[in-house]
Amino acid sequence: MIKKMEELGIGRPSTYASIMRVLQDRKYVTVKSRVLHPEFRGRMVSAFLSHLFSEIVDYSFTANMETELDNISAGSTEWKGLLKDYWERLSKYCGDASQWDVRKVERMLEEKFRPILFPDLDTDSRICPSCSEGTLRFKVSRYGEGSFIGCDRHPKCKYIARTLSDEDDENETSEQIPRSFEPRLLGIMPDTSEKVLFLSVCMASGFIYFSGRKCVQQFCSFYRSS
Repeated sequence: MIKKMEELGIGRPSTYASIMRVLQDRKYVTVKSRVLHPEFRGRMVSAFLSHLFSEIVDYSFTANMETELDNISAGSTEWKGLLKDYWERLSKYCGDASQWDVRKVERMLEEKFRPILFPDLDTDSRICPSCSEGTLRFKVSRYGEGSFIGCDRHPKCKYIARTLSDEDDENETSEQIPRSFEPRLLGIMPDTSEKVLFLSVCMASGFIYFSGRKCVQQFCSFYRSS
């Protein structure tokens, strides 16, 4: 990544370490076997900024800004003029972005990441399997701490198909992950197109199917008796 930044003229040797640290601290990327892996959170932030702050996050804009800062350090550029020009551009983008409410941002991100969010479902198949009235949509948590796929009739319907924090919380144990009491979509059976829903937790087998299939563990309350 640093090599690519050097090619683009972004960052300086004195800032590379802090850039990498911020990316990891904010969980935009993770490092596995010394390789950077982008997290979904990082992809969302990148898509949001690219959509609403296109000029500010453009590689050439950043590279030119780095050069101007070097010129200020060398005494060949007056800093007040540079900051005035930058603020005028940035304030315009901030004003435009302030007109976007959370729902509009969610729809933009949903369209951008549709193949990731709904890999097995087309638009007609996104009817909420819990209430049969709502539609499965991408949603950002109230305080922006996470995101999930859930019914758009919330709070009347609290169905959650899946959370999108698996990559961020990959190392959490099952005991640490909060469980919802609402059915959750696990996937689609390839042979019957039947929706397979998570209903409850069995300490022995882990889960049962909402579709009527019972747990195979003899001592479970959901045991499938012969």
